[in-house]
Amino acid sequence: MADWSTTHLGEIEDVAGWVPVRRQLGIEAFGINAWLTRCDGIVIVPHEEIPTGHEEVYFVVKGHATFVLGGQEIEARGGWIVDVPYP
Repeated sequence: MADWSTTHLGEIEDVAGWVPVRRQLGIEAFGINAWLTRCDGIVIVPHEEIPTGHEEVYFVVKGHATFVLGGQEIEARGGWIVDVPYP
């Protein structure tokens, strides 16, 4: 068995816009998922991580995305990484 793996987002089953990358690759050290744009243009619905304390990192692969963090709008284009270290 190889000590590495590869996949393409298109090869992982899409669950209503959520792509469970971690599950597909068997990653246990950290969480990693992908989100696809829905037909209404929304990728991730507004939410807060306060109950869980999870930090989040978003990587815009292509196109662009608008993030609203602490009431401030941030425009991120393909290649941008947005780090939200604490809720």
